Amino acid sequence: MLRDHVAAAYSDALAEVLDARHAPSPPPPWAPFASSARCANCRALFSWHATNTAGLTAGSCRDKHNCRCCGQLVCDPCSAHRRTLPRLGLNSPVRVCSGCFFDSSRIRAFNDLKPARP
Repeated sequence: MLRDHVAAAYSDALAEVLDARHAPSPPPPWAPFASSARCANCRALFSWHATNTAGLTAGSCRDKHNCRCCGQLVCDPCSAHRRTLPRLGLNSPVRVCSGCFFDSSRIRAFNDLKPARP
């Protein structure tokens, strides 16, 4: 049974790479992880994991992620949305920040984008 899941994951990843290679638009440059200590959307501090030595509570853990639409560094809560980005060759729902998900001008930049269904 595990082999079936591994094969499916490999197949999905390969299909995604092939779609991205034939995309009409190049992806945005991603902000390097070392470039910021704060989320581009909410300005909260990033934390790799919550520990008492860092003065954080378990609920304040904020991992870094790159938005696939704009490339900015955003925290977990600000990148909870998924959207297809066909112009970038991303035909499966991928992580996008709240700004890209809700801002109509960013959405218009990708023409025919539709929200991913949950």
